[in-house]
Amino acid sequence: MEGVLIGSDFGLEWALPWWWKRYKLHNSQPVAFIDMGLTPPMKAWCKRRGPLLPLKVVDFTDEVSAEKASEWEEKTGASFWGTRSSWFKKPLACLKSPFETTLWMDIDCEIRGSIAPLFDLARRPTGLAMAKEQLDFSKPYPCYNSGLIAFRQNHPLIREWADFCLKLNSQFRADDDVFAYLLATKGMEVDEIPPIYNWSRCRNENPDAIVLHWHGSHGKTVIRNQIWSESTR
Repeated sequence: MEGVLIGSDFGLEWALPWWWKRYKLHNSQPVAFIDMGLTPPMKAWCKRRGPLLPLKVVDFTDEVSAEKASEWEEKTGASFWGTRSSWFKKPLACLKSPFETTLWMDIDCEIRGSIAPLFDLARRPTGLAMAKEQLDFSKPYPCYNSGLIAFRQNHPLIREWADFCLKLNSQFRADDDVFAYLLATKGMEVDEIPPIYNWSRCRNENPDAIVLHWHGSHGKTVIRNQIWSESTR
């Protein structure tokens, strides 16, 4: 069985109806929801649309050195601190998927077409696929963006990724940095999701993009503006 997995806490749950509306316009695979700390009304909203799976894990509060914090902020700004803890919960959430073949998707992804072809990527020998990172963060190894992940249930690399996120999160800015590090140091391979399925908002407008990723604080502003515009029609 194949399906889509998404998750949120109370801080971003306002975007769930926005995501759902766009998903249902083009897709029909079942959706499971990961509860990372939703409010009671949104828990009920999710349960009316699919299984709601609790994720009970402590916040990632390992102390980050002042040197690393300064380095990260210099490269990407400081807006990531508010959502960083949720990022590191992503591989833990993926381990709870009830589907044999899963597509994890961040809820700041605007779906503009069918995502059905992505499930076939998880059925390849590697059992896992991500899109290459489209932004240049000057890493010493190839980086992938974890906004979309196609994977086979109980994939061993996701288990190792989750373990690293739990134990060594103070050494990495984000969960996908941990993933890239694991691939580079262990010589492992994954398949690549085509860029049109995880198109960065920072790139030029692409009318062929199937999924447009509104990452970052500016992206959330765009989503809020879309919600407001649709509510006034």
